[in-house]
Amino acid sequence: MSADHENVLDAIDASPLAEHDALEVVEHWLDLQPPNGGHMVASTSGDLTRITLYSAGPPEEYAPVVGGFLAEGGANEAELTMLASAGEGLEAAQVGSWIELSKDGLDAGWYFPVNMTFHKARRFAPDNPVSAALGEWARRCGVQDCAQLRRSVDPDQAAAELTVVIPGDDPSHELALVQQGFKSVGAPWFGPKVDRVIRAMGSLELLVVVAIGAVGLNAAGVLVPEPSEELLDVLADAATRYSIEGTDDFEATLDVVGPAMIGCFQYPWGLGLERYYPLA
Repeated sequence: MSADHENVLDAIDASPLAEHDALEVVEHWLDLQPPNGGHMVASTSGDLTRITLYSAGPPEEYAPVVGGFLAEGGANEAELTMLASAGEGLEAAQVGSWIELSKDGLDAGWYFPVNMTFHKARRFAPDNPVSAALGEWARRCGVQDCAQLRRSVDPDQAAAELTVVIPGDDPSHELALVQQGFKSVGAPWFGPKVDRVIRAMGSLELLVVVAIGAVGLNAAGVLVPEPSEELLDVLADAATRYSIEGTDDFEATLDVVGPAMIGCFQYPWGLGLERYYPLA
């Protein structure tokens, strides 16, 4: 096992998920990852009660690993066929799998962390009114691209997450499009304090993330690269579920200083944060 993988396990051990029943599955997943040429990311919820690991690389090395792990974990034939169809249709230069520990259990799936057309990406989301509304917003606003497609293979929680690239080079116009996107899928916009800090960022470079479940919206959010300390403080104060306790130890164990990107998500239960840490 590589040093990065050992750091990941040590970081989980330093979190509230240290006694999780599925830690052996995570260790097995880490052992399966090809040794070279890949890209690994860890993310955590604001209260460290959910940890997600991502690993992707060239299809010739990673596709067999992704398909094998998911089949071994019980993914049904329809989901594996969808994975193969996505790989062929997107002609992606990278494919990967992800695994998630949370207080609710274990989840896993596949993802493509590459640029693709929005139209192609939406084909792999559940077909429901939220997906249709997202498609109509994209058509109306000239959205053409996605930066990532992620899907869960849990048959009881079919879901896909689209990371949408906002067109244009005018920050105020881009922000207006983002807000329209939230409204179109039925997600509330952020409160005044969060809104004010986002607007003060100048060049936004925002990505919109929409997680679509089998029956509707799971979450909608924005990704902010290289978040300022001010933004982190405001978000921590505004978040429905957030705890600073353990974050420093988690980051120190991963050998990182702060998140490279922050996600601000509106869930049915309120505002949640996601911290993203590139590992390799």
